[in-house]
Amino acid sequence: MDMIVKAVITAASGAFVGAVILWVKRILKKMKVYDDALKALAHDSFYRQCRYLLQQDSISEDELENLNYLHDAYTSLGMNGTGEELYKRCLEKELR
Repeated sequence: MDMIVKAVITAASGAFVGAVILWVKRILKKMKVYDDALKALAHDSFYRQCRYLLQQDSISEDELENLNYLHDAYTSLGMNGTGEELYKRCLEKELR
């Protein structure tokens, strides 16, 4: 009887651990989807703001503050490249 109880406990433990592993994998997959979506939104917002500001003759303090927030979020997600060049060009604009 003792062996049967041990076998049942071992099987139940294995099933539980397997279920937890599957659950964690699903959560990690969903987190990746959210991460990708957040990066896409940050990229779009940052690039739109840069393109808008580059069409202007000057930049207001509020626009600069907003751009800096977008830039910080954009870079904190590990994104850079072309965005950095656009950001630098925006910073060269005269303040109004």
